Amino acid sequence: MNEFGYYAKTVANDLNISPYTLRRWSMELEDRGYEFERTETNKRVYYERDYKAFRELKKLLDAGMSMESASKTVVSSFKTEESESQTPIVHEQESTEIGRSVMRDEEKFKWMMQEAMMDVAANTIQPIMTELQDVKNELIEQREENKRLSKLLQLKLDKMEKVITGKSDQLLLKSELIKKQLEDKTTENEKLKNLLEEVKEKAEKVEKQTEQGEILNKINRNIKSFDDRLKETVRQEEILNKINRNIKSFDDRLKETVEQKRKEQNKSIFKGLFNK
Repeated sequence: MNEFGYYAKTVANDLNISPYTLRRWSMELEDRGYEFERTETNKRVYYERDYKAFRELKKLLDAGMSMESASKTVVSSFKTEESESQTPIVHEQESTEIGRSVMRDEEKFKWMMQEAMMDVAANTIQPIMTELQDVKNELIEQREENKRLSKLLQLKLDKMEKVITGKSDQLLLKSELIKKQLEDKTTENEKLKNLLEEVKEKAEKVEKQTEQGEILNKINRNIKSFDDRLKETVRQEEILNKINRNIKSFDDRLKETVEQKRKEQNKSIFKGLFNK
């Protein structure tokens, strides 16, 4: 046995295995009667003979032999070598051997519990984590879809608003034009009325100044003609006023219809969005 020993991490790295695997192999060999040196804190210390045992065990396992058979073979081989090359040694006291056996059993129990907990984590926690990740991915996809639908809805609303605004501006322009025409007609009628008044005044003056019936009749005919024209103008003004009232009524109805259509279309868009 060499003077210097090695701890588990160094041995595991040299054998290209994990410390967890090294500990499991150590317990399997101990269960078959193999003994490792230990420190005062009960940690295993590995020597060259232990390296040789692990290399042989690894070789048998790689060849397809079961752990039970491989560990038995290695322990049996090393016991034979010790009996041939060493003189008989004094065995430790029975109480010491029992104490080591108890410690090995406790360590093996801890290892079995750790292995069971790892199996539980692999069989229960991992599927839950996978399911949570799937839910997270679905939420991300739904969020992106909502953003896309929101942009599409905003574009449709903007387009609809432009169309409605354009039609409203056109109707307002037509209404202003008709209103101006009516105002112009009213001004013209006022001028005609003033002119008729002037004619009447002149006719009265002429009637007072002359007794010639022909002149008076001519004036009367002119007055009648102006009066007819005035009546016709008044009639046209009434017609224009009626047209203006109809246009205003049509403008109010059109605005109400446009607003109603806009609400119905918004309702249809939102309904389609949430049904999807």
